[in-house]
Amino acid sequence: MKFRTSFGFQLICLVLIIVVPAALVTAYDFATSLSDKRDSSYAYLQSLANQCAHDFDALLRSTAAFLKDVSDLVGPLRERGGALQPVLGRILENHPEYANIRILDREGLLLASAVSAQHPVSYDDRVEVRQVIASASFAVGQPALGKITGVMTLPVAGPLYNARGEILAIASVSVKLEGLEKIWQDFRLPEHCSILVVDESGLLAAKVGHLPLPLGASLPGFRADRGEEDEAQWSPALVEGKALTVRASASTAPFTVLVTLPLAGIYKPIVRGTALILLADLLILAAAAGLALYLAHNLRGKVRELRTAALQMASGDLDRPVAPGGGEDELADLARALEQMRSNLKDREERLQEANSELEAFAASVSHDLRAPLRAISGFTAILLEEHGGRLGGAGTELLRRVDDGARKMGELIDGLLQFSRVSRAELKRQTTDMDALLREVLIDYRPQIEAQGIELAARPLGLAACDRGALAHVLSNLVSNAMKYTRSRPLPRIEIGCEGSAEDTVYYVRDNGIGFDMKYADKLTQAFQKLHPNYEGSGVGLAIVKRVVEKHGGRLWAASAPGQGATFFFSLSRTSQPTTK
Repeated sequence: MKFRTSFGFQLICLVLIIVVPAALVTAYDFATSLSDKRDSSYAYLQSLANQCAHDFDALLRSTAAFLKDVSDLVGPLRERGGALQPVLGRILENHPEYANIRILDREGLLLASAVSAQHPVSYDDRVEVRQVIASASFAVGQPALGKITGVMTLPVAGPLYNARGEILAIASVSVKLEGLEKIWQDFRLPEHCSILVVDESGLLAAKVGHLPLPLGASLPGFRADRGEEDEAQWSPALVEGKALTVRASASTAPFTVLVTLPLAGIYKPIVRGTALILLADLLILAAAAGLALYLAHNLRGKVRELRTAALQMASGDLDRPVAPGGGEDELADLARALEQMRSNLKDREERLQEANSELEAFAASVSHDLRAPLRAISGFTAILLEEHGGRLGGAGTELLRRVDDGARKMGELIDGLLQFSRVSRAELKRQTTDMDALLREVLIDYRPQIEAQGIELAARPLGLAACDRGALAHVLSNLVSNAMKYTRSRPLPRIEIGCEGSAEDTVYYVRDNGIGFDMKYADKLTQAFQKLHPNYEGSGVGLAIVKRVVEKHGGRLWAASAPGQGATFFFSLSRTSQPTTK
């Protein structure tokens, strides 16, 4: 017996064949993504820990250099027996990153302090002081939390020499570790990620992140010379649940940087994304099955015919009528509506073509009729100036020159009007265009003027664009010409050309340091025959043409400027029609 199935059942089976393997692939990707995410997170945390350890070392190196400067400044004063506390106070005012500066004698007895202190006080029990006394070298002590200020400081000490290289005293400085915390707070840390700095005994000296452990507390069981084997003892004091923790040791002092991130925070985006994908798969399966049954029952043939007719109309084929089909259902009404739309579009297209032809003929006629008297005016003016200029006098000659200049400007306005009309009617011919090569071609014509004006020209990479090459060449030429025109009076003229990409479009810009303009008149920039700077040459139609070309490409034109501060003109091209690779 021959087994027959409906079209709808076949579609459902096809959907299952596609969706079920997709779900299995999603599950496999989920498992591999968890492993990859953990590895990538470990690498990121390790690089972050190394960077923080580098910052800690940089802080101590800068402190060592600071102690050297203090030694050079205070050493001679100490040798002459001068007052040290005022000098230390002024130094501390200029270095807020330190909590205090002290000068001790060679036995650790306090001689002077930037912050007032009772004398005499002995610091010979401090770790850093003992190391300096013993080795005469730079030493780092144990971090301490201020009882009043609540600021964690790190004591650092070094020998203070006289001009003969002999040790006069010991310079000690208390470094505020909150400076490191402020730097690390600017990092874009993942959610719940924490950074800690602990000494070799596990005392918490600095932290960034939401940690329940206060500064000055100790990590139970922490040892700097052990790795992950002791993590189970102190990790619960930082986060709840399992976490990924890496460490990096400072090279200048026995301190360790710990960076920790809960595994739940690492895996949460993957779990959420996979759940959404699976939910989407189920919704797609249900929707596709229902749609398959509906199409098989009612729409298969009629929808195909209407789709074909709509695609023909969308492609510009308005000569083929839409078959109305039989019946009085919604699809038949849609077919009749499409046919009416096709007929209306056909009529409008014919009327538009006729109107464009008439407008083009009218513009050409008007241009010809206007140019004849303008040529006569310019010619007769030139004859008068040449043959009778001497008898006219200075005032008469000036009036004739104004007449000639007015005729020339009128000719420019006519040319601008014709060009504006042609751009409005011209059909775009989009093609993949190398914008860098196009810019180089445009700049060839302006190279002599650029060199003559001494313009500093910075051209950034522009990439590819899907556009009408000739129309975009006119846009770039006009914007570059304007920038050159309005930087003419600058002693160091500069023009920058570049682009900035986004998800929706690519924004190109031409920036100059010219005379600029007031933004309250910005709306007049793109109006035909409107000029914000009448003392400069031009017909005032250039930016109107630029705006029309950009808008025909589906983009927009705008500017940013201020008087005397230059101007930047931006125009955008849609990214959807642009190639993604060069």
